[in-house]
Amino acid sequence: MEQNHTEIFHQLMEEARKQIPLHPEAEQVSVLRTEKNQVCCLALPDAVNAQKELEGFFGMLREKDDCRVSHVVAMWNSGTVEIPSFAFRKGLLLLDAGNRETLILLPSLLYKTLQWSMPG
Repeated sequence: MEQNHTEIFHQLMEEARKQIPLHPEAEQVSVLRTEKNQVCCLALPDAVNAQKELEGFFGMLREKDDCRVSHVVAMWNSGTVEIPSFAFRKGLLLLDAGNRETLILLPSLLYKTLQWSMPG
């Protein structure tokens, strides 16, 4: 992973670790960095059925005119970091088609684009 991505991964991981105890009801906490360098967090109590939370979160990004996401870290309530829920990934693509290049950062220090993680 490039040095910049490594630094961003550690920054987003640190924020995810802080968010997990603040949201004990959350099944997944996603921390993302926009192309305007804003760090945003989303706690999802039910990662599969999270339409209301996702619509509100993505609506907030639209209002800020900050829809392009450069990096994402998703931490599950178990503390594991994995690919974000399908609903979250689909929402990112609907938010801005350019988000297909969003990097999903994983602890293995590998990263995948959002487009790679989507079916078909």
